[in-house]
Amino acid sequence: MEGVFKPALNLGNSVIGVGILAMPYCIEKCGLVLGLSLLALSATFTIWSLKMLVRSAQLTHKSSYEQLAYHTFGRHGKLVIELSIIGLTIGCLTSFFVVIGDLAPPIVANSLGINWSPSYLRMGLMMFFAFAISLPLSLLRNIDSLSGVAISSLFFYSCLLIRVVLMSLTSLVNTDVWRTVSLVKFDGLLHCLPICALALSCHPQMFVIYIQMADPSIRKMSTVINGSIYMVATGYGLMAFFGYMMFVRDGIKGDVLTNFPHDGLSQLFRFGFSLSVVVGFPLVVFPVRASIYSLLFSKQTSSAEPIPARIFNLITVAIITGTLTIALLVPNVEVVLTLTGATTGSIVSFIFPSLIFLSVVGSHAPFSNRAKFLAVLGVLVMVVGTATIISEHMREDDGRHLPGSKDFPRPFVPQAKGPVAIDDAVLNLPAAVNAPQLPEGDGGDVIKNDVIGDDVMEKEGVHIPAVVVVEEGKMEEGVR
Repeated sequence: MEGVFKPALNLGNSVIGVGILAMPYCIEKCGLVLGLSLLALSATFTIWSLKMLVRSAQLTHKSSYEQLAYHTFGRHGKLVIELSIIGLTIGCLTSFFVVIGDLAPPIVANSLGINWSPSYLRMGLMMFFAFAISLPLSLLRNIDSLSGVAISSLFFYSCLLIRVVLMSLTSLVNTDVWRTVSLVKFDGLLHCLPICALALSCHPQMFVIYIQMADPSIRKMSTVINGSIYMVATGYGLMAFFGYMMFVRDGIKGDVLTNFPHDGLSQLFRFGFSLSVVVGFPLVVFPVRASIYSLLFSKQTSSAEPIPARIFNLITVAIITGTLTIALLVPNVEVVLTLTGATTGSIVSFIFPSLIFLSVVGSHAPFSNRAKFLAVLGVLVMVVGTATIISEHMREDDGRHLPGSKDFPRPFVPQAKGPVAIDDAVLNLPAAVNAPQLPEGDGGDVIKNDVIGDDVMEKEGVHIPAVVVVEEGKMEEGVR
């Protein structure tokens, strides 16, 4: 259909974002079959809700999400949707900073030979990007100079996808890899549904594209919605499948780029993605700044009237500082995406489109059952999903202090002044035996014993004596 290609491309570009980096993580949490099915269902539900908003906007002659909410639910409905859109956008901006914190430190450390603590380097780089790059760009009143961001972003997303596909080819023909693949894991369902829904959300942007179309109609906009959402969902699905197959044996992180090797080409991809995120930051700040100004200052102004300079600068600094602070406190992109998607994402993507549609067309109109289903689904994801996500992360935090967790302190290793061979450290399982104390003359005043029990090899009741050689500054273990 004539005149739909460019709107579909623009809408698709407004959809795709850092959510693509979390797609392999969703497959690991839900399994290959369930994860891809969840992504397909999320795309279908998103298309339903977008078409409901288009139909409602045409019937009420409204041109924005906020106006539509005000028409159907009054000022309280407008307030809820404004706060939800602001929260959704703040979550996206926070995820931008988190991704920068994941990708930039290895690049800077390897390029400049910096040997700082990873946490301090991450914090310093995030603050640098925030106040030295993102803030000055976000203070620009005219963002036409950043129009090339869309093209560069799509270019890096495409290159990243090609890179993942090529790197995963060896895993696809490896039978050992397929043995480790999980097909269905229901315990990750409520954890990943908000991520998939948020990754496909474009409801506020859809109105802008709709009113800018030449001769807009429901039929044309339906074609635009179908094309853009299916295009992005296909890219997400390819990234999810091939990224999962490539790193399934390594443990997939919320930002799949952190799983990449530290070779030159991978560093180039990290740099390109970081650059697209940094430069694209002002494009997201621009609408949320206008929403915050509209929320805080209730006087009615035309869209052409600029925000006063002082308020413009204060709101911009507050947005940058606030999202940076959240990113420093919540350093995992999957946490940001899941919480944002489960709360504000559910309201913007599922609950309000359904309720607005039912209010405008009635509860017995065609597709009203779909609207009722999406409303129930949105409430379920918001309530149960949020509770599940919070409880899961609380358990993870508690587990870090339990034996066997990666943060559990390692056994005490005495530091000797010279090499000392401990030949009689025979470990009689199942009871662990204290390691012998080092003589005072050789090892100094060592008065603490260590319990050795985890690194012992035992086969069919045969106890294998271990040799521990302690030298200055290091310990070697072997089996005689």
